[in-house]
Amino acid sequence: MSENFQPLNQEEDAILKFNKLCEIAKDIDTNGQSGDQFPRQAVLSAVVASNNEILYQKLEEALFDESQPEIMKTIIAGLFLTKGKSLPLSRYADHILEESLIIDNQLENKESLLLVADALVEATKSDDQAIRDKCTNSLLKLYKASCNQESTTLIADHLLQRFMNILPCKSEIIDNSLKALIMDPEIDINSRLVSIDILTRSKPVEFFSTLQELVQNIKNYSNSATETAYLIDVITKSFYTIAISDLDVDYSSIIKELNNVQLDQIFENSKIQSPNIDPEHFNVIAKRIKRRISHINEVINSKN
Repeated sequence: MSENFQPLNQEEDAILKFNKLCEIAKDIDTNGQSGDQFPRQAVLSAVVASNNEILYQKLEEALFDESQPEIMKTIIAGLFLTKGKSLPLSRYADHILEESLIIDNQLENKESLLLVADALVEATKSDDQAIRDKCTNSLLKLYKASCNQESTTLIADHLLQRFMNILPCKSEIIDNSLKALIMDPEIDINSRLVSIDILTRSKPVEFFSTLQELVQNIKNYSNSATETAYLIDVITKSFYTIAISDLDVDYSSIIKELNNVQLDQIFENSKIQSPNIDPEHFNVIAKRIKRRISHINEVINSKN
C-alpha cells in the first residue's frame, strides 16, 4: 500500500487542515475547553508548522465569513498571532469597526478582538514599514473604539483593560502615537486620558515634559471646563506617580503651575456646562485633585 501512497497536494492539505479546525471549533462550542486537548493541540501545531499559503488564504476568508462561528475566528486570530501574520488581522479589525469606532452590542461576542489587539501591537515592531504603518493605524482605531464612551459592552471593557496592560513599554511608534492623541484636542477625551496613564507607566521621565506642557497651557488642549477637569485629574495622578517614584526630573515648575490652577472656577464651570451630570461627581473629583496636589507638594518638599 505504501507504494501507492500519494502525498496531499497544497489544495488537499489546506482543505484537510481547515476542516480539522472547523471540527475543533464545533467541539469547543459544544463541550467547552473540557474536551480532549491532545488532538486539538496536534491540529493547531500542524497548522502553525505549515507554510501552505492556500490554507492561510482560506483562514483569512473565514475571518470575514459571517457564517463562521466566533470561536472559529478566535482560533484563526490566535494562529495568525502565532505566525506573525498581522495584515489579515489589521484588515479584519478595520472591517469589524468600519467607520463607527464603537464596540456595540452587535460586537459583544467578538472575543477574537483581544487576540487581534495583541497581534497589532506586536506588528508595530515590524521591520516592514508598510506593515508597521497599516497595523498601527488599525491598532489606534481599535484602541479609540475601546475608549469610546458609547462602547458599553463587556468586550469593550476587556479590550480596554488589555490595552492598558500591553501598550506600556511596547514600542516607540506606540508611544509617539499615544502622545499625538493626547496633544490633539479634537480626539475624544477618554482616549486622551487613558493615553496619559499609559505613557506615565511607559516612559515617565520622557513624558514629564509633556505633562508640564499640558498643565501650563491647559486651555490649548481642552474644549471645555469639563474636559479641563478630567485632564487635570489624570495629570495630577501622573505627577504624583512620578513624584513618589523618585525619578530624576525638575519638579519646580509643576509645583508653581499646580498651585496656581483655579480649581474652584474650573469645577463650577464644569457643573454649568454639564447639567446632566450630578454636581457631586465634580465635587468628588475636585476634592481628589486638591488632596493629590497637597500630597505632591509634601513629597517634593521632602526631597529638598
